[in-house]
Amino acid sequence: MRASLDKDKGGDIATNLDALYEYIGRQLLSANLDNNEAILDEVSGLLVDVKMAWDAINVPEGTMERAAPVTNQVVPEVVEKPVVPVNSRANKALKAYSI
Repeated sequence: MRASLDKDKGGDIATNLDALYEYIGRQLLSANLDNNEAILDEVSGLLVDVKMAWDAINVPEGTMERAAPVTNQVVPEVVEKPVVPVNSRANKALKAYSI
């Protein structure tokens, strides 16, 4: 995942993801060395959070629209943008490995 990041174009997001991915890699190594299932649970949660964020970004256009009532009136479309949850687990991981 780290190899696919473009830090020149991605700015702070790419930098933060790089740090998070590095932290995940180190945690996986530590979990392997210590045979620590709790670390694997933490890493799994972090990866689920990243996937949820990517899924929220890639919501196809029109899937979040509200259905208009069946009437003869013209009702303007209201499009809701998905909310990317702020995750304390990811924030703690970034802070723990920040330079």
